[in-house]
Amino acid sequence: MGNLLQDMKIEAIRLNAEGFLHDLAGDINEDYFNLLFEWEDVKFVFGQRRIWGNCRAESKVIRISYKVLGAGNTVDDQQLALEYLVTHELCHLNIRGHGRRFWRLVDENPISREGYRILHYGYVMPYTDGSINWR
Repeated sequence: MGNLLQDMKIEAIRLNAEGFLHDLAGDINEDYFNLLFEWEDVKFVFGQRRIWGNCRAESKVIRISYKVLGAGNTVDDQQLALEYLVTHELCHLNIRGHGRRFWRLVDENPISREGYRILHYGYVMPYTDGSINWR
């Protein structure tokens, strides 16, 4: 009985988290991309060890690694990193690869540069003029 209850708790947390991701993707799509993107599913996964997320454009499925929840030093950092990552994967629904066209699209979300830096470097490092380097 104990394992069943534990499994039910885990499933409830998973469903709640995936509902959150779906809502976040919808908000980003509406707020910054004028409803450009369509997807079938966006979900957290445990098995991605080397990548933060991926997008399967043909099936319109976005998978986000749970490890993104440990990015940065604060809850705000984690939220910026997660929003950037969802934005990044949404953009892959329309553009494969990481060329200039892709990065210009990602940049439509104004937090993307901050989220990128947190995800890849653990912090935002502004230049002396206050701007933030993409990479």
